[in-house]
This record gives sequence, structure tokens and C-alpha cells, in this order.
Amino acid sequence: MFAAHEEQRLLLEALRRIPLDYQLVLELYYWEDMAAPELAQVLAIPEGTVRSRLRRAKEALADKMSSLARTPELLRATFSDLDGWVRSLRAQLSGE
Repeated sequence: MFAAHEEQRLLLEALRRIPLDYQLVLELYYWEDMAAPELAQVLAIPEGTVRSRLRRAKEALADKMSSLARTPELLRATFSDLDGWVRSLRAQLSGE
């Protein structure tokens, strides 16, 4: 339980420290489960731009997490399967 809390803390702290447009695209992608075409429509930007922004946002998040992680193990545990980790966190928060 403590490890899961540390992973959540690391992810949320890193999210807060990346540019707002990156935060927005990551939150819509992961927490709202929106695909690139949906994001393009909601954000009123081309789908290619959405895909580039997602890639850059993930890179920025990884860089921030690297600088904030207390241990390499925590970084690996949080970022190695970010997609799966966020899905499980979303399920926990929604009570599934």
C-alpha cells in the first residue's frame, strides 16, 4: 500500500510540474480514456499534433519523474507500465 501511495505521489507531483498543455493532453488521454481522434476534436487541433503532443508530454513526464523519484526502483515501478498503472488507478478511483 505504501508503494502504491509513493507511485501516486510521484506521478501527481511530476504532472504538476510539466506544462499545462501537456498535463491536459495526458489527463484526457489517460483519465478520460480519449483516443487521439477524440482529443483532436476536443482540443481543435490536428490529430498529428495530438500524437506529437502526447509523445512530448510522456517524455516531459518521464524527465520530471526521473528528477523527483527517490529511488530508481520507484521510477521503474511507476513509469515502466504507465498505461497499465493508470488504468488500475482509474479503476480504483471509480470503484470498479
